[in-house]
Amino acid sequence: MDYSKLVRQLFEVLSISYYGKPDLNFSEFFQGELKMLNYLSSNGSDNISPSDLCRNLYMTSARVAAALKSAERKGYVKRRISDSDRRVVIVSLTEEGRRYAQQKKDGLSKKLYRLLEQLGEKDSAELIRIIRRLTEISGSRDTEGEDIL
Repeated sequence: MDYSKLVRQLFEVLSISYYGKPDLNFSEFFQGELKMLNYLSSNGSDNISPSDLCRNLYMTSARVAAALKSAERKGYVKRRISDSDRRVVIVSLTEEGRRYAQQKKDGLSKKLYRLLEQLGEKDSAELIRIIRRLTEISGSRDTEGEDIL
């Protein structure tokens, strides 16, 4: 089967979702500063280095540095020198950062609840199944050992 038409349709639908009305745009939660804050909030560790953030969040060091600078300026994170190795910087989430991340997560949860409610139980379960399958596929490799996505 030639998937070219489906690829164009998928691009169109994803573009509408990504660039669409703010109520339908969930992308901020999965990139940049908020992605980092959510990770720090859910990780529960106050001993994370910027290089660990790069590795665990699949972000470049420049993007992590920019996100850290912005979050630190807002009082969401603090940085300190490691007690055991003075060459290492440790990142910690502040209470303000934890509250902000939770507030954003709660807001996204409400939007997703309304969206799934409108989809209905059957379509919602199918959407989750398909997203799970896409995640599995994107994590696999083709026969030549290269990433599929």
